[in-house]
Amino acid sequence: MIKHITFTSGSRAVWRGRGQGRHYSSEPINAPGQSGTPYNLTFIATGTTTDVSFEGYQVLVAEEATDISVTIGASGNLLGSTWTFTPAASGSLSNTFDDGTSVPALEFASVVPGDYDTYSQALSTVVGSTYSVDFDFSNSSNKAPSGFIVAFSDGIVATPEPAETLPLLALMLGLVFAMRKRVARLAR
Repeated sequence: MIKHITFTSGSRAVWRGRGQGRHYSSEPINAPGQSGTPYNLTFIATGTTTDVSFEGYQVLVAEEATDISVTIGASGNLLGSTWTFTPAASGSLSNTFDDGTSVPALEFASVVPGDYDTYSQALSTVVGSTYSVDFDFSNSSNKAPSGFIVAFSDGIVATPEPAETLPLLALMLGLVFAMRKRVARLAR
């Protein structure tokens, strides 16, 4: 079964802005142990080039992203065989390895909690087209501190938000409108 956006308990899905583009990230913090769990994220390109990045750390053990692909429709994998690596500020122990596919798998390890290593690739994209990012995620069950992010530049998320966030969003919007009404009344 493919999971969309959300990871298992202990995770959160957030919008983040970095640099020039808008990014979607699915960020599990201290995700529970799992092995080869398939994930699918989709985005709509808003620029002619989109950076797809995988960021992670896991203290003293490793988490992995394998069988990684980015596709549009029935196309082949748009990712190449070389990742651009940006090491964490300290404690970087990450690497790539051959998982039998054309795109090297990623292994994230660290000695410093919260210090992310990043692997990225720039893709030529068509504005308005929908792209699918698929990968299998594995994480140690030893409860070591960990984090994992998948982000896109110049793209907006196309995968629907998890259903459990909708009631919270409705509550928050209701509170905002109630506060605005109260402030308007007090200002008279």
